[in-house]
This record gives sequence, structure tokens and C-alpha cells, in this order.
Amino acid sequence: MLVPPEGYVQVYDSIKEDFYQSQERKVLVFVATDSCDSVCATKTLQTIFHRDSVQFSLYPVSAYSEVQRLCREVVSDPEDLQTLILVNCGATEDVAKLLDLQESVRVIVIDTHRPFHHNLNDPDNRTILAFCNPADGTCDNVPIPDIFSGSDDEEDADEAENEEEGFDDDVENDSNRPNRRQRVSPDSSHAGISRRANRRKARQERRHQRKEYYQKGVSSGEPATCVLYKLATALHLEDNHLLWLSILGLTDHLVHQRISHELYTSWLRDFENEVKHSNTGESYTEIVVPRPGDDDIPTAITVSKPLYGKISPIDDYRFPLMRHWSLFEAMLHSPYVAVRLQTWHDKGRRLLQDMLVKMGFPAPQFRQKWTAMDPRYQKILASKLQEHAGNYTLTDVSFRSFELAWAWRKQTASDTVHAVTALLEVTTAKQAAAHDDTKDRFWRAWSALSVESANHELKQGLELSKKLQQGILNAGGLIMARGLGNQNMKRYHMWNLSHQDISNKVWRSPLR
Repeated sequence: MLVPPEGYVQVYDSIKEDFYQSQERKVLVFVATDSCDSVCATKTLQTIFHRDSVQFSLYPVSAYSEVQRLCREVVSDPEDLQTLILVNCGATEDVAKLLDLQESVRVIVIDTHRPFHHNLNDPDNRTILAFCNPADGTCDNVPIPDIFSGSDDEEDADEAENEEEGFDDDVENDSNRPNRRQRVSPDSSHAGISRRANRRKARQERRHQRKEYYQKGVSSGEPATCVLYKLATALHLEDNHLLWLSILGLTDHLVHQRISHELYTSWLRDFENEVKHSNTGESYTEIVVPRPGDDDIPTAITVSKPLYGKISPIDDYRFPLMRHWSLFEAMLHSPYVAVRLQTWHDKGRRLLQDMLVKMGFPAPQFRQKWTAMDPRYQKILASKLQEHAGNYTLTDVSFRSFELAWAWRKQTASDTVHAVTALLEVTTAKQAAAHDDTKDRFWRAWSALSVESANHELKQGLELSKKLQQGILNAGGLIMARGLGNQNMKRYHMWNLSHQDISNKVWRSPLR
């Protein structure tokens, strides 16, 4: 059953009530380790459950085989399982057939992947529920499941058998002559033929509807974090922490091109209103801290402690990690700039330098780290890009986004997404030697989303993201310039990234 936003609270209340009635029955959460959105959605779900003291077990998974295995291992007695929540997995599968759970188990699917499997669109099924938002345009025309008990193939076999036997049930046979099959016009009012014809017509319509629906291809709907933020808002739990996580989920979809810029802009307006409403007060609060005074007499002082952080709208650029790199390196390794200026060639790099010089940026300035760059050049970057970038086919270099300020530190949504994605995707040599797997990478990405003055995981994610961007440009340049690993097919080209000159240890576990 597809559940629209107005039904989210009702589903959550049923989970909560069932847990309070029998706390021995488990609530399991399986989350896909494929995106920053998955990590943010799980953190949001944790906050919601923590408010109502609902205990749950969380399992990061990277394949449906792991989901099946964990269901067998964790749930020794099927009666012990109350609710199973699938985060960013399950929407494209026949969940009932995949998991083979008892009908008493409630399964909730919160997944951004599309298309929906048609068996999820059963209005009479109250145990398998998929959250969806019609506003994203991916919930329209979802086919309905089979309304008959048999499958399409079984129905075809039955009808073929009936046609061989003939429709002479109501015809009285003469004992003096051989039986002959009665041929009846398709327009006849014969009840049996009419029912079979209607079933055949309905089956053909279902097949045609499914074909049209699935031919639309693979896409993404509303980010799972945004879905859960709607639930948190309905429960009056919204705050800057959950709002920032939701912004990261949306930014993740934009950065990795899962949604169109138009759809991103429409959701962005809602978040701008939320940010304006939630960030009107002071970002610091006064607290009293005891400390030893003279002659070991304790005294107290009043200090300013930062709140969770203040979110502000900003104009961001399509130059990944610019604030943690130099301007030149960020633009050089930007996929947006690279494909337009071909920066894997010397000619493309000279073209990029030429543009920056014409913008009035001296080479020592655009080649040093952004934080050490003269503030005068930082301030004029937007206006200079608007004036000159169009001459180099860079017509859309900026987009609206957000920034989180915590004490003296600031971080943009796009940089955080790149860092978390790198932690999920990249396995260093040290981690590989320690037999590190996707679960360990998931928990490091989880830690990177903690807002602290010294977040070592986030810093490591930023450095790994730089290496990832460099590796992509270098490998892509070799492929384009020398055609390494190229395997020509009839309708497309395929490159083998395990080629010795292309292979890069940075992408040991690329995200799907």
C-alpha cells in the first residue's frame, strides 16, 4: 500500500503502540549503504524513535541477499518480529516474496529509488506500506498487483486448455452422433465466455499499464531524509539538527544528479522558508560553568555556548570542496568544468588559467588554499564568474544551497555530502588490510555527521573526497586521450577500469 504524507503519523503511531504493548517484539531497521541520504535518514529516524523511547536495531546492508540473511539470523522466532523498516531499499522489489515474512509483520518501505514495484500498490494490504509523496511525480500511474489468485502464465495455460476442450458445457450431446465443439460468437452472451473475455481484457490492460510504467526507466523520488523530516514536522520534532540532515539528503540528490535542477529548486524553496523560520534567534546561549578560584574557592563564570548551529542560505558553486582546496584545483577537478574545458589536456588547463586571469585573479591567489586567499578576491568571485564564465561555456556554475555555522567553524551542505560519500565509497589501504567492510564505512560516515569542533571523520572524508575527484579526472583523462580499456560494442562503449594504467585503489567499492 502506498502511503501519502498525511498518513505518515498514523503509521508511526501504530508502530509505537505495538511496541508499548509488547516490547519483546523487535523493530528492525535495514538501511542501504549507498548514499549520504541513507545515513541522514537513519539519523532522523533515530531521533524520532528516541523521543518516544522506541527501541530498535539498525543493520547497514549493501545487497538484498544481506537483508534475507539477517532476517533469518536475527529473527529466530517469526513471532518476535513486529516491524521491519527498509530505508532506501525495497521500493523496486516484491517485498513479500523477497523476505517471506509472516503476514503479522509490518514492513515499511522508505525508499527514494524508483520505479515502485507494482505489488506495493495494493490498497488492501495493510502490512506492507511504502511511503511516497505524489508531489515528486513518481507515484503516478503505479500499476496495481494481480487481482486474481493465479499468475498471468497460469491464466494463459487455463484459457488454452479451455479452448482445446471446447465450450460445450451447456450443450446436450446426442448419443447417436459424435460430440462436436460448439462454436460461439465472441459477441455471445454466454456467461462463461463473457467472464473469460473480461479476464483476458483486464489482464491485457494490466500488462500494457505495467509496460508503460516500467519503460519510464529508473529514477529517484523524494529523498528518504525529506520523507522522515515531514514525519518529524508532523510530530512537532523539527529543529535545526533534523533540518540540516534533510538539507544534506536533498543536496546529495542534486550533487549526484538523481533529480532535476527544477525539482531541486522547488523543494529548496520549502527549505528556505524552514531555515528562515528556525534561524531567527541567537546562535549562542549563556551557561554558568564552575571553575576553581583563588585559594581553591570554587567560583562560577558565564560563558557563551553555541547552539546546534545556525543554517544560512548561500550561493554555492559547482566546484567540489573549493573551501578546502585552492580555487584552481577545485575547478580543475570539477566534473562540470572538466567536460566543458577538457581539463585533462594541457590545453584545457591553460584555458582554465586564462579564464581566471581575465577575471582578475593573480596566479599566486587562485593557486593557494581558499582559506589563505585574499578576502577581496573571495568577495568578487561571484560577480567575476557571472561576467566571464559564459565565454567559456560555463553558464551555470552556481546554485542555491545552505551553510551550517557552528561556533567558529562553517561547513557547506555540498562539501559535507562529498565527504560522507567518500567515506562510504573509498577504502584506504589501511582499511583494506584490516578487512574493513561497508558496515564499518557506514559507521564512519555516521560519525562524520556529528557537529563537533574537531570532527576527525569529517576531515578524513574531505581528504578522501579530494583523492576521489583527482582519481576520476586522471582516469577519465587517460580513457579519453588514449582509449585505454575501451571495448567497443554495437551501440555503446564500455571501459574496463581494472586496466593496469587506469586502476585506482581509491575506488575499491564504488557506490551503485
